Amino acid sequence: MKPVSSKRRALSLSAVQKISSEPVYRRGVQYYRRKKVLKYDENDDASQIVALVIGSEPQPYKVEVDITDETTFKAVCSCPYFEEVCKHSVAVLLTHIARTHPGIRFDLADNDRRNGPQEKIPKAKDFLDDPSAEGTVPDENKNFDMGILVLEKPLALIIGVLPEEIQGKVNILKVPPAILDTLPEDSRMWKLTKYLTSLPQTTSGTAGGHRIPRFDEGIVLGHLSLCANLVKPEATAKGLYSLISP
Repeated sequence: MKPVSSKRRALSLSAVQKISSEPVYRRGVQYYRRKKVLKYDENDDASQIVALVIGSEPQPYKVEVDITDETTFKAVCSCPYFEEVCKHSVAVLLTHIARTHPGIRFDLADNDRRNGPQEKIPKAKDFLDDPSAEGTVPDENKNFDMGILVLEKPLALIIGVLPEEIQGKVNILKVPPAILDTLPEDSRMWKLTKYLTSLPQTTSGTAGGHRIPRFDEGIVLGHLSLCANLVKPEATAKGLYSLISP
Protein backbone atom coordinates (compact mmCIF):
# COMPACT_ATOMS: atom_id res chain seq x y z
CA MET A 1 0.00 0.00 0.00
CA LYS A 2 1.36 3.39 -0.97
CA PRO A 3 1.96 6.03 1.72
CA VAL A 4 -0.74 8.66 2.15
CA SER A 5 0.04 11.83 0.20
CA SER A 6 -0.81 15.29 1.54
CA LYS A 7 -2.00 16.20 -1.98
CA ARG A 8 -4.43 13.33 -2.29
CA ARG A 9 -8.05 13.92 -3.25
CA ALA A 10 -10.20 13.12 -0.24
CA LEU A 11 -13.76 12.06 -0.97
CA SER A 12 -16.30 13.05 1.70
CA LEU A 13 -18.34 10.43 3.54
CA SER A 14 -21.54 12.37 2.88
CA ALA A 15 -20.96 12.04 -0.88
CA VAL A 16 -20.89 8.24 -0.57
CA GLN A 17 -23.94 8.15 1.69
CA LYS A 18 -25.91 10.46 -0.58
CA ILE A 19 -25.50 8.46 -3.78
CA SER A 20 -25.92 4.97 -2.26
CA SER A 21 -29.22 3.56 -1.04
CA GLU A 22 -29.35 2.80 2.68
CA PRO A 23 -29.34 -1.03 2.30
CA VAL A 24 -26.35 -0.86 -0.06
CA TYR A 25 -24.46 1.51 2.24
CA ARG A 26 -25.04 -0.73 5.27
CA ARG A 27 -23.77 -3.78 3.38
CA GLY A 28 -20.77 -1.80 2.18
CA VAL A 29 -19.88 -0.90 5.77
CA GLN A 30 -20.06 -4.60 6.68
CA TYR A 31 -17.80 -5.51 3.76
CA TYR A 32 -15.30 -2.85 4.82
CA ARG A 33 -15.28 -4.01 8.46
CA ARG A 34 -14.92 -7.66 7.47
CA LYS A 35 -11.89 -6.73 5.37
CA LYS A 36 -13.37 -7.99 2.12
CA VAL A 37 -11.31 -5.44 0.16
CA LEU A 38 -8.49 -7.78 -0.87
CA LYS A 39 -6.33 -5.41 -2.86
CA TYR A 40 -6.37 -1.61 -2.92
CA ASP A 41 -4.22 0.64 -5.14
CA GLU A 42 -4.50 4.35 -5.80
CA ASN A 43 -2.40 6.80 -7.81
CA ASP A 44 -0.34 9.60 -6.25
CA ASP A 45 -3.23 12.02 -5.66
CA ALA A 46 -5.85 9.30 -5.05
CA SER A 47 -7.93 10.46 -8.00
CA GLN A 48 -7.95 6.92 -9.41
CA ILE A 49 -8.45 3.70 -7.45
CA VAL A 50 -8.39 0.06 -8.49
CA ALA A 51 -9.37 -2.61 -5.97
CA LEU A 52 -10.47 -6.23 -5.66
CA VAL A 53 -13.34 -7.12 -3.34
CA ILE A 54 -14.54 -10.53 -2.16
CA GLY A 55 -18.15 -11.15 -3.22
CA SER A 56 -20.55 -14.02 -3.79
CA GLU A 57 -18.64 -15.41 -6.78
CA PRO A 58 -15.42 -17.48 -6.60
CA GLN A 59 -13.42 -14.67 -8.21
CA PRO A 60 -13.28 -11.26 -6.50
CA TYR A 61 -14.98 -8.31 -8.14
CA LYS A 62 -12.93 -5.49 -9.64
CA VAL A 63 -13.82 -1.96 -8.60
CA GLU A 64 -12.50 1.12 -10.41
CA VAL A 65 -13.06 4.62 -9.02
CA ASP A 66 -12.40 8.07 -10.51
CA ILE A 67 -12.57 10.95 -8.02
CA THR A 68 -13.00 14.52 -9.29
CA ASP A 69 -13.31 16.31 -5.96
CA GLU A 70 -14.65 15.69 -2.45
CA THR A 71 -18.25 15.37 -3.65
CA THR A 72 -17.92 13.97 -7.19
CA PHE A 73 -16.84 10.47 -8.16
CA LYS A 74 -17.65 7.54 -10.43
CA ALA A 75 -17.36 3.94 -9.29
CA VAL A 76 -17.62 0.94 -11.60
CA CYS A 77 -17.78 -2.63 -10.30
CA SER A 78 -17.67 -5.88 -12.27
CA CYS A 79 -20.59 -7.29 -10.26
CA PRO A 80 -24.06 -7.39 -11.91
CA TYR A 81 -25.79 -5.14 -9.35
CA PHE A 82 -28.15 -2.60 -10.89
CA GLU A 83 -27.66 0.52 -8.75
CA GLU A 84 -25.10 3.23 -9.50
CA VAL A 85 -23.07 2.29 -6.42
CA CYS A 86 -22.93 -1.29 -5.11
CA LYS A 87 -21.78 -2.62 -1.74
CA HIS A 88 -18.38 -3.58 -3.16
CA SER A 89 -17.81 -0.02 -4.37
CA VAL A 90 -18.91 1.37 -1.00
CA ALA A 91 -16.35 -0.84 0.78
CA VAL A 92 -13.60 0.51 -1.49
CA LEU A 93 -14.72 4.12 -1.05
CA LEU A 94 -14.73 3.70 2.73
CA THR A 95 -11.19 2.31 2.50
CA HIS A 96 -10.21 5.47 0.63
CA ILE A 97 -11.86 7.73 3.22
CA ALA A 98 -10.31 5.85 6.15
CA ARG A 99 -6.82 6.49 4.77
CA THR A 100 -7.45 10.24 5.01
CA HIS A 101 -9.38 10.15 8.29
CA PRO A 102 -8.05 7.32 10.47
CA GLY A 103 -10.55 6.28 13.11
CA ILE A 104 -13.58 7.72 11.32
CA ARG A 105 -16.88 5.98 12.09
CA PHE A 106 -19.14 4.90 9.24
CA ASP A 107 -22.36 4.12 11.15
CA LEU A 108 -25.48 5.76 9.79
CA ALA A 109 -26.22 7.01 13.31
CA ASP A 110 -23.41 9.52 12.75
CA ASN A 111 -25.32 11.41 10.07
CA ASP A 112 -28.68 13.06 9.60
CA ARG A 113 -30.19 10.31 7.45
CA ARG A 114 -30.69 8.01 10.41
CA ASN A 115 -31.92 10.80 12.69
CA GLY A 116 -34.47 12.17 10.25
CA PRO A 117 -38.07 10.97 9.94
CA GLN A 118 -38.50 7.44 8.61
CA GLU A 119 -39.97 7.24 5.13
CA LYS A 120 -43.24 5.35 4.94
CA ILE A 121 -43.42 2.76 2.20
CA PRO A 122 -46.56 3.37 0.13
CA LYS A 123 -48.98 0.53 -0.52
CA ALA A 124 -49.49 -0.32 -4.18
CA LYS A 125 -53.22 -0.91 -3.61
CA ASP A 126 -53.62 2.74 -2.55
CA PHE A 127 -52.33 3.94 -5.93
CA LEU A 128 -52.91 1.32 -8.60
CA ASP A 129 -55.81 -0.40 -10.34
CA ASP A 130 -56.57 -4.02 -9.54
CA PRO A 131 -56.46 -5.91 -12.87
CA SER A 132 -58.62 -8.68 -11.41
CA ALA A 133 -61.49 -6.32 -10.58
CA GLU A 134 -64.69 -6.90 -12.52
CA GLY A 135 -64.96 -4.79 -15.65
CA THR A 136 -61.27 -3.83 -15.75
CA VAL A 137 -59.94 -3.59 -19.32
CA PRO A 138 -56.47 -2.60 -20.62
CA ASP A 139 -55.85 0.83 -22.14
CA GLU A 140 -56.41 0.89 -25.89
CA ASN A 141 -53.07 2.59 -26.59
CA LYS A 142 -49.96 1.52 -24.69
CA ASN A 143 -47.43 4.20 -25.59
CA PHE A 144 -44.94 3.45 -22.83
CA ASP A 145 -42.19 0.83 -22.56
CA MET A 146 -41.24 -0.16 -19.01
CA GLY A 147 -38.23 -2.29 -18.18
CA ILE A 148 -38.47 -5.12 -15.68
CA LEU A 149 -35.49 -6.75 -14.02
CA VAL A 150 -35.64 -9.62 -11.52
CA LEU A 151 -32.58 -9.88 -9.28
CA GLU A 152 -31.70 -13.17 -7.64
CA LYS A 153 -29.22 -11.86 -5.02
CA PRO A 154 -30.87 -10.12 -3.26
CA LEU A 155 -34.30 -11.15 -4.56
CA ALA A 156 -35.95 -8.03 -5.92
CA LEU A 157 -38.19 -6.78 -8.70
CA ILE A 158 -36.88 -3.62 -10.36
CA ILE A 159 -39.00 -1.41 -12.60
CA GLY A 160 -38.02 1.71 -14.55
CA VAL A 161 -37.94 3.42 -17.93
CA LEU A 162 -35.63 2.28 -20.71
CA PRO A 163 -32.46 4.20 -21.57
CA GLU A 164 -31.96 5.40 -25.13
CA GLU A 165 -28.65 3.55 -25.23
CA ILE A 166 -27.31 0.67 -23.18
CA GLN A 167 -24.53 1.95 -20.89
CA GLY A 168 -22.89 -0.90 -19.03
CA LYS A 169 -25.16 -1.96 -16.19
CA VAL A 170 -27.30 1.17 -16.35
CA ASN A 171 -30.09 -0.55 -18.21
CA ILE A 172 -33.17 0.43 -16.23
CA LEU A 173 -33.54 4.04 -15.13
CA LYS A 174 -35.78 5.56 -12.52
CA VAL A 175 -38.97 7.28 -13.57
CA PRO A 176 -38.38 11.05 -13.21
CA PRO A 177 -41.03 12.78 -11.04
CA ALA A 178 -41.30 15.57 -13.64
CA ILE A 179 -43.07 13.16 -15.99
CA LEU A 180 -46.17 13.48 -13.80
CA ASP A 181 -46.78 16.94 -15.27
CA THR A 182 -46.88 15.48 -18.79
CA LEU A 183 -49.50 12.80 -18.04
CA PRO A 184 -53.29 13.13 -17.71
CA GLU A 185 -54.02 13.18 -13.99
CA ASP A 186 -55.54 9.94 -12.68
CA SER A 187 -54.61 8.08 -15.87
CA ARG A 188 -53.05 4.68 -15.26
CA MET A 189 -49.56 5.85 -16.23
CA TRP A 190 -49.99 8.86 -13.92
CA LYS A 191 -50.98 6.55 -11.07
CA LEU A 192 -48.03 4.24 -11.78
CA THR A 193 -45.56 7.14 -11.89
CA LYS A 194 -47.02 8.60 -8.69
CA TYR A 195 -46.54 5.26 -6.96
CA LEU A 196 -43.01 4.61 -8.24
CA THR A 197 -41.74 8.07 -7.37
CA SER A 198 -43.19 7.70 -3.87
CA LEU A 199 -41.05 4.65 -3.10
CA PRO A 200 -38.21 5.43 -0.64
CA GLN A 201 -35.83 2.78 -2.02
CA THR A 202 -34.59 4.86 -4.95
CA THR A 203 -31.07 6.30 -5.00
CA SER A 204 -30.02 9.85 -5.79
CA GLY A 205 -28.00 8.88 -8.85
CA THR A 206 -29.27 8.28 -12.37
CA ALA A 207 -28.79 4.53 -12.36
CA GLY A 208 -30.93 1.90 -10.77
CA GLY A 209 -34.69 1.73 -10.85
CA HIS A 210 -37.56 1.39 -8.41
CA ARG A 211 -37.39 -1.64 -6.12
CA ILE A 212 -40.92 -2.95 -5.58
CA PRO A 213 -41.67 -3.88 -1.93
CA ARG A 214 -42.33 -7.52 -1.10
CA PHE A 215 -45.91 -8.73 -1.64
CA ASP A 216 -46.80 -5.73 -3.84
CA GLU A 217 -45.26 -7.25 -6.96
CA GLY A 218 -48.50 -8.79 -8.21
CA ILE A 219 -50.64 -5.66 -8.29
CA VAL A 220 -47.76 -3.60 -9.72
CA LEU A 221 -47.24 -6.04 -12.60
CA GLY A 222 -50.99 -6.27 -13.12
CA HIS A 223 -51.39 -2.50 -13.32
CA LEU A 224 -48.38 -2.29 -15.65
CA SER A 225 -49.96 -4.81 -18.01
CA LEU A 226 -53.00 -2.54 -18.30
CA CYS A 227 -51.13 0.56 -19.47
CA ALA A 228 -47.58 -0.22 -20.65
CA ASN A 229 -45.49 -2.58 -22.74
CA LEU A 230 -43.37 -4.79 -20.49
CA VAL A 231 -39.78 -5.35 -21.59
CA LYS A 232 -37.72 -8.09 -19.97
CA PRO A 233 -33.92 -8.07 -19.77
CA GLU A 234 -31.73 -10.57 -21.56
CA ALA A 235 -28.40 -11.68 -20.19
CA THR A 236 -25.32 -10.70 -22.19
CA ALA A 237 -22.20 -12.81 -22.61
CA LYS A 238 -20.64 -11.01 -19.61
CA GLY A 239 -23.53 -11.92 -17.37
CA LEU A 240 -24.83 -8.36 -17.20
CA TYR A 241 -28.28 -7.26 -18.26
CA SER A 242 -29.37 -5.53 -21.44
CA LEU A 243 -32.87 -4.39 -22.30
CA ILE A 244 -34.21 -5.24 -25.73
CA SER A 245 -37.07 -2.94 -26.68
CA PRO A 246 -39.78 -4.52 -28.89
